[in-house]
Amino acid sequence: GPRLQAMSWRGLISRNLRELRILLCETGAGSQGGRDFVMKEYMDLKVLNPTFDFLIREGTDIEAKMIARYDWGVEEEVSIENHSVGEVMKKLESLVVKGQNMPRSEESRDCVHLNDIVAAK
Repeated sequence: GPRLQAMSWRGLISRNLRELRILLCETGAGSQGGRDFVMKEYMDLKVLNPTFDFLIREGTDIEAKMIARYDWGVEEEVSIENHSVGEVMKKLESLVVKGQNMPRSEESRDCVHLNDIVAAK
């Protein structure tokens, strides 16, 4: 059902991305949603993607953003400044979905066959 599909992308992070960097300001209001996302959602995502590289970096006076790295070194950067936790999740979902159709390198060849199963849903 729709609930299953809504959940399914979370487990695809490690298949569709190679790395996710989350940049947050330690104190800024614009990063509050990003900080809440890390507090509330990160552990569940890590459990679903235990070997995946989630890199969380905090700095001072920086714009909150997520940077997804795909195969072949392709990167996509999105702002999460002034986003709610739900909006951060939507941005992450779009990055994961985008990775579904990205060209694959040797780096993720072991995962490629799994995409055929997912695409057939």
